[in-house]
Amino acid sequence: MKQVTHRLADGRVDVLDVPVPELRPEGVLVDVRASVVSVGTERRTLEAGRRGLLGKARARPDQVRRVVDKARREGVGAAAQAVRFRLGQASPLGYSASGVVLAAGARVSDLAPGDRVACGGAGYANHAEVDSVPANLAVRVPEGVSFEQAAFATVGAIALHAVRQADVRIGERVAVVGVGLVGRLAAQILRAAGCRVVGIDLEEGLVRGALAAGDVHAGFPRSALDGPLPAEAGDCDAVLVTAAGGSADPVQLAGRLCRDRGRVVVVGDVDVELSREAWYGKELELVVSRSSGPGRYDAEYEQRGLDYPIGYVRWTERRNMAAFLDLVADGSVRVDGLVTERVPVDRAPEALEALLGGGASPLGVVIEYEASEAPAPSAPRPLAAAPGRPLAAGLVGAGGHVGAVLAPALRRAGFDLEAIASAGGLSAHSAAGRLGVRRVLGVDELLGDPDVGLVVVASRHDTHAELAARALAAGKAAFLEKPAALTGDSLAALAEARRAAGRPLVVGFNRRHAPLVRALRDALPPGVPRQLLVRVNAPLEAGHWLDDPVEGGGRLLGDRLGRLLVGGRCRPRSWPEAEHELGEGRGQDDEEQDGDGDGGSGAHGYEGPWSVPVTVAPGGTSVTAEAGSNAHSAAAEPRSRASEAKPYESTTSTSSDGLASAYVCTQRTERTWSPNRTSSVRRPRRRSHAASGPGTSPVRERNSRRRAAVSGSRQTTAPTSASS
Repeated sequence: MKQVTHRLADGRVDVLDVPVPELRPEGVLVDVRASVVSVGTERRTLEAGRRGLLGKARARPDQVRRVVDKARREGVGAAAQAVRFRLGQASPLGYSASGVVLAAGARVSDLAPGDRVACGGAGYANHAEVDSVPANLAVRVPEGVSFEQAAFATVGAIALHAVRQADVRIGERVAVVGVGLVGRLAAQILRAAGCRVVGIDLEEGLVRGALAAGDVHAGFPRSALDGPLPAEAGDCDAVLVTAAGGSADPVQLAGRLCRDRGRVVVVGDVDVELSREAWYGKELELVVSRSSGPGRYDAEYEQRGLDYPIGYVRWTERRNMAAFLDLVADGSVRVDGLVTERVPVDRAPEALEALLGGGASPLGVVIEYEASEAPAPSAPRPLAAAPGRPLAAGLVGAGGHVGAVLAPALRRAGFDLEAIASAGGLSAHSAAGRLGVRRVLGVDELLGDPDVGLVVVASRHDTHAELAARALAAGKAAFLEKPAALTGDSLAALAEARRAAGRPLVVGFNRRHAPLVRALRDALPPGVPRQLLVRVNAPLEAGHWLDDPVEGGGRLLGDRLGRLLVGGRCRPRSWPEAEHELGEGRGQDDEEQDGDGDGGSGAHGYEGPWSVPVTVAPGGTSVTAEAGSNAHSAAAEPRSRASEAKPYESTTSTSSDGLASAYVCTQRTERTWSPNRTSSVRRPRRRSHAASGPGTSPVRERNSRRRAAVSGSRQTTAPTSASS
């Protein structure tokens, strides 16, 4: 499909041929017929791209602070790498569009293929032939409303939410500072609500246009308001600031326009610098209107389809979109007169470049699209087995870790980067050029591609198990970034897929190879209880997807902090115990191989004789482990080829007080690896740590025999060093 993009590095605007985005369970795929250019927002985006690094830093000090914070947390090198990655990415443009539903996700109940919809949201309702949009950001289009008119729904919802924030009444005077597209729509909504509207703008032509269309009752250029205010412009009950730019003048002017105890609503991207004397003297109220209404920027609402109860939140962003379309349908709001230019998608770069010219600012630019030829997607179906070339790798995911770590490592190991795919398609296109990947495919295409022999899954954590299972079913080998799964059910399904396919499955754990971890492993002799205090210095910025319990799983599940020392695994005790082995028997660890033969223990934690309780606060960064009276020693088993020590592993459970209880195992375990035999690490019976002392259970009898054996062996033999 065709998609309009820009590069932050140089501001270049292109129309790229990218894969159709993936359908999500909570969303719909929309065959876009029209999208609206938000002139102010997209002009600022393009201007930022044309600046040098210093100019970009001055324009976005918030981004500079994020880079500085990242450098403090992770080092200057990591921060610089993140900046280069961001600058080199092609980014989508647009946030207000309309079209026809091609397919609806499994959890969408009120939209169906063939529905005419308006959709919104930056990163969702893009200037593209097909958009993947959450259902809560899409509404049906009323009869009699064209695709072009419906494409204004999100911009109109922004204006409508600002009017609601102003809390105006019939007959009140309201000034609109900035009569561009959002300002003109807000003015029409205010007129429909029975208010007298005053329009103000820097460009006199925009003011004349608003007066000629009847959108405002009175209008003034900004230059006419430097002295005493005209009677028609003073004593406003409310002022909507819909201007954009880096100046504080619009807000300061709004304070002058307001009556005593009036209200100022800031909608546009302007500086807010207040004169205390002026604002205190009138006791003015300042309100910031956030986009299109409640639900915006809430992942639970936008991405997961959880609506707010109408009795508590009457006007969400979706309901605002629907209300705006109703105003268009009954003629209360007229958008046809706001369209100043219509262009096909192939000529969109020309229209966007014109925003940077010095001429009069356009008002409404509409990008038009032909009906899409993309077939309506269906539910994932079993793929025919196509093992592919063993050294041809296909990457699923195009994030920074893929470019900085996985792709270079695959090349060093002798793999060809055959194909790459991502959920949105655009990020894969950018990564392909940067990494030298031969082809850009959709996810389904990559999994079924006959040339791809190894599928590398490096997408968001909640998709890991499903994608790896589908790759195995298609006859591919699979390398899976940690974690293998976030739930017990998905882990069980992955284990079953691995057993059924008989193909290699590798989970890439890397903590054990950190230099400090290796030093700690060498410094702690096996078979000796220790008290450990582990402080994890890995904070995440607010809102990071890894902290999302659904997408990332948090630190314990998503980053496997239980493996911090040398590879122990965290898993909730509620997961079934016998169903999570990624093989049968004992010895092979291809499920978790990550470069040097240091594998793990299948898909479960292991409590051995040297287990000690650990309590982890979910939001904290400290883990304390202290040996208790139940610590036991174990007899060293005979070493075999490729055997190694596995000193630390862990499991977790959640107690009633909300803490995650973990168990750290410091037993040396041995394993034998054979390339010709399918097997896994043994699954010992779980025992309770609450009791101590001898008992009659088989586990306690076994441990008693081991303690006796160790007591005898320590007098005659020295412990064997761990192999790396």
